[in-house]
Parts: sequence; structure tokens; C-alpha cells
Amino acid sequence: MQDLTTLLDSAVRDTMSYLRTADPDAAADLAQLRRAHLTRPGVVVVGETKRGKSSLVNALLGVPGLSPVDAAVTTAAYLSFVPGDTFTARAWLPGGEQVAIDDLSAWARGHQRTRKIEVTHPAPLLQYLTLLDTPGAGGLDPVHATIALDAVRRATALLFVADASAPLSQPELDFLAAATERVDAVVFALTKIDAYPQWRTIAEDNRALLQAHAPRFAAAPWFPVSARLAEVALTADPATRDTLAAESKVPALQHALVELAGRGHQLRLANVLRAAHRDLTRLRDVADERVTAAAA
Repeated sequence: MQDLTTLLDSAVRDTMSYLRTADPDAAADLAQLRRAHLTRPGVVVVGETKRGKSSLVNALLGVPGLSPVDAAVTTAAYLSFVPGDTFTARAWLPGGEQVAIDDLSAWARGHQRTRKIEVTHPAPLLQYLTLLDTPGAGGLDPVHATIALDAVRRATALLFVADASAPLSQPELDFLAAATERVDAVVFALTKIDAYPQWRTIAEDNRALLQAHAPRFAAAPWFPVSARLAEVALTADPATRDTLAAESKVPALQHALVELAGRGHQLRLANVLRAAHRDLTRLRDVADERVTAAAA
């Protein structure tokens, strides 16, 4: 029996072959998307503003302050964290020029217009995958949701960040409903569990909301985490370090992301097929309209 990867490869080839005849432009877009998915596994981190998204990225990487955190300022550009022997940062300007930067915080907050900022770092998690920290979705600037959705389309998996202060908001649910068409695998993080004892109730409420608004993600795993405890653990004495790390629950999320990265090729093929499904559905609808017009 053929394995899943072989079946997915075959399905992608057959679909692209059909689209080259039925809609060459759609086939070209799909081919470009497939090429984008040939790189190492990438996890896009998305969340509403002030949900602790950048703090969680720092906790996952084990580097406090690496992704700029400021509740009063909305991130203006997305940050791509990739493996490297040392810390470096460079920005892609709108005209395509690349420049080295020394003040990551200023550039991330709109010091100058950028397409993206790439940060290299020897963090252990980056040996398995890349992390993309996107601008806050919805909320203060709906344009950021568009940027995040475009990043999700090119990702292997989505890490959606909510916090334990309240159930998912309508902008968050709208974003997830749109994301269902772009990515096959999603993992949820519920942050700030150290600050909100009712986090278990919030998690159950969120599952119910997903069932109603984005049912394909209703069974996706939720990881309750505390980025603050994870950061404290990094500088704690050896006697309490492991206990604090366990209480933060961040290691469980790290392991889940590494496991996703191990299935990266299959997930990337599934995402390409999800994009192809949209094109095929559109072509079917156009054909139905023509049949209806002809019958009339």
C-alpha cells in the first residue's frame, strides 16, 4: 500500500496537471505556493494584539526580549526567526533592498517600512523549524490580519495565541474562519494562565466557540502556558529551574511543535491541496453558472 506522502504527492501532481489546462493562472499560483513549501517547516504565530504572542515566541526560543514586546505598540512588520550560529538581524525594504539592523525593537515597531525582518539565532527550537511572529490580527489594525493570513498561506502550521482573560473575540473567530481555507494543521496556545485562575473555563468556552465558527479547528489541541514562568525559569537556580519550567507548560508546546515539524512534508502537501481545493471549487461554480445560463 502506498504511504500517505506518496498519495499526497500524486494528488498534487494530478491537480496541477488539470489546472494547467483549466486555469493556467491558478496553476502558476499553485506551483509558486508549492515551491514556497519546499523549504524547512515553518510555524506562523498569530494572535490578537496584547495576547502575549511575542512573549510566547521568546519563551519558545528560550531568549527573553528577542521578539520585541510592548503592549502600547503594535508590531508593524512580521519577524522571521531562522537558525544561525549567532544573532543577526536584517530587514527587507519595499524595493527589495536588504539592510543589516542593530536595533531590532525600533525596526519591528515601524522605524522604517519593511516587508519582513529576518532574525538568525542558535535557539534549539530553530534547529527543527522556523518561527514567524506576525502583527496582531484584527483589533487596532485590521490590515495586520491580511498580512497574517498571507503568512499562514505559506506556513506548514499555524500557532494561534489567545489569552486566559476572556473567550475568543469576534475578530479572532473571523480570522480563524478564514484561516481554515489556508492551513491544515493548527495548534492553540492559551497564555497568561498564571494570571487567570479561570483559564480552564476559558479553554472550554473557546472550544465551543470554535465548534460554532471554525468547526474544522474544534478538535485542535490547546496548550495552556505561562511565558512569564518560563522566563523566570531561565534565570532561576538549578533547584527550582525544572519545577518552574514544568509549571509554565511551555516545554509541552515546544515538543508538540517539533513533532509537527517532523511531519512537515506531509503537512505542506496538504496545504497545497487545500489551496487547490479553493481553485477547483471556483471552477466548478463557474461551470454550474454556465450550465444554468445555457439551460435557461
